[in-house]
Amino acid sequence: MRRVLLGMMLVPAVVGGGYFTASGARTASASPVESRPSGKLSRMLEGDFLASSLHVPAIRRKACRVDAPSLGERAVYVEERWERGPGRPYAQRLLVVSDVGDGGARVREFTLSDPGALAGACDRAERVTVAAADVSERVGCDLSLTLRDGRFTGRIEGRRCESILNGATHAKRAMEVGEREFTVHDRGYNDHDTVAWGSPDAIRYARQSR
Repeated sequence: MRRVLLGMMLVPAVVGGGYFTASGARTASASPVESRPSGKLSRMLEGDFLASSLHVPAIRRKACRVDAPSLGERAVYVEERWERGPGRPYAQRLLVVSDVGDGGARVREFTLSDPGALAGACDRAERVTVAAADVSERVGCDLSLTLRDGRFTGRIEGRRCESILNGATHAKRAMEVGEREFTVHDRGYNDHDTVAWGSPDAIRYARQSR
């Protein structure tokens, strides 16, 4: 099966590092149901997922709450691995979720300066803390989502989200998040708005467990 370039998710996994520190035991009550949109969205994004698409091999995704007090109240660490292949993650990132004034939520995405230090964090007994100095925000790639009928939807349009993979200059994203599944459609475009990377169809992530 041909592997499609997934540009907004490709972050090299490097072994080593140790700037992430334990901040407390991970328990089932770490992600309570909250009334604010940011709480609902972060809870929906957490857990174990299996992704499927007609054009992409199966992906295992794990996401869990971490503490990042200098970045925001709700931070979610995400790592993805191929279902069949090397055990280490091929993509890692930090998402910081906040409320926006219209009753929706905003997701900011950060890359890690030392991904290996956080690999496997969702399987650890204790929640870790991430310092602002150890991540870099993907400026222009923040995503605002609107809550309607129990689902969040949002898009990144225009040229504000930079991508240089495979000759691209910018990336676009469409995302829909529900309780049991969510879909993401990432694609990169060049200066002529021709697709440079990305799957022709959205990738569906089905929840396996919390």
